Amino acid sequence: MLFGGGAWTRGGLGQEEGLLVVAPTLGTLLGEQVRSGNQSAGSGSPNPILAKAVPFYGALRSTLTEFGGTPESTDPAVLYTEYAKPIPTDVVAVAAPRLYSEGTALAKDQFSMTTLTDLANSFLAACLLVKQHNPDTRLHSGKLGAGVFRNNPIVVALVQRLIAQHVSVELVLHGYNDAETTAARMAWDEVSKDLPPGATLTQWLETINRNQPFITSRNLALQAGAAHRR
Repeated sequence: MLFGGGAWTRGGLGQEEGLLVVAPTLGTLLGEQVRSGNQSAGSGSPNPILAKAVPFYGALRSTLTEFGGTPESTDPAVLYTEYAKPIPTDVVAVAAPRLYSEGTALAKDQFSMTTLTDLANSFLAACLLVKQHNPDTRLHSGKLGAGVFRNNPIVVALVQRLIAQHVSVELVLHGYNDAETTAARMAWDEVSKDLPPGATLTQWLETINRNQPFITSRNLALQAGAAHRR
């Protein structure tokens, strides 16, 4: 048995449970960064932590597209592939805002400028830290803070793509099903059409905020359609 948790059932391939399966020493290496005082996980966001050359002994498989895709299987025996020898991989840990509201208040919080700015600052700090150590890196991410922290996964995808584009980092997102992938692409097109060339990050975030009704309605409609087809 590999592990439990939402990584198999919800596509959360970046969860701690999954990472510790393929990289058992990751927790120790990140903890050493905190204990040494080089970086701190507890002083707020944005405050990324970088563990360099972590040995990965295997991989969790999923379909890779610009916004993710449907996992091939939820069977751990299918999703986990063991490497012939460990592959050193840099890992960056970053905080996301935690939302506690319910119903319409939650939706409002998910699109608020406070939340959007927090997400953008956190991911920007992570990207800059990564580029500082490896300018040509490819960054693999997923639904940052969209589990128990309750951030909107489409908003998370939009903000991550925005920041990656802004700082010229190659980004691959994992764990988005087909409906979410389509919704994210449509949302990106809707947001970007309202912006002038060279728009600032703040202008992008404000436009995401204004497009809450479109993004929310398209995501719900696509999810309902996917459920009906199943």
